[in-house]
Amino acid sequence: MAAVIPQYLALRQEQARIRAEARKFAPLVKGHQPVPARPDPFMLFAEYPTHRLNPKDRVSLVPAASLERLQALAAIPGTVARGSLLPSLRAFGLMLDRLAQGSMTAAEQGGPLPTDQRSRAGAGMIWLMKLGLIIIAPAEEAKPE
Repeated sequence: MAAVIPQYLALRQEQARIRAEARKFAPLVKGHQPVPARPDPFMLFAEYPTHRLNPKDRVSLVPAASLERLQALAAIPGTVARGSLLPSLRAFGLMLDRLAQGSMTAAEQGGPLPTDQRSRAGAGMIWLMKLGLIIIAPAEEAKPE
């Protein structure tokens, strides 16, 4: 141990020096993670789902769903993973309010969100489904109301 730890510390210092002296960064490569320590979960688990969210999928609200219920569930430790990828609480409120008026396609659900929140709508819908607040029916199975 006494010989190993100083070697690790020396390696760490050498890597810090190399990073500090670096003039160029590796270019981003399509399909590769820009930050390996924080991979995009959509890319990381792309092959896992039995169905990917399709803009034509039908989204419906579960009867007991509400912003208050969402907040209560989100307060449970471990429930919110990668919160920076999810819509804001205000955007979630808009999404739930719209669904209270009736089911709609996934594309329609994200459309009226503030511009800075639209790219997070898909992750938000998946998370709401995971929490049991909405139902997403694949487009081929969906029947409009």
